[in-house]
Amino acid sequence: MKVGQTIKLRAYGGEELSRLVVRVDKDVVVVCRLDEYEKAKKEGREPVAVGFRLRDVISEG
Repeated sequence: MKVGQTIKLRAYGGEELSRLVVRVDKDVVVVCRLDEYEKAKKEGREPVAVGFRLRDVISEG
């Protein structure tokens, strides 16, 4: 996984989400929505993001 890459993950309750990778730390991937990623980039700040366990990643790309 690379920063800026879109991945699919399984959220609480089994919902599937499509999110962008902000960073990967050991067994956690930190992600955000595309609109937040673009807004943060424009404003020169880190995006508001949430961490998921790597085992919750369904697919990359």
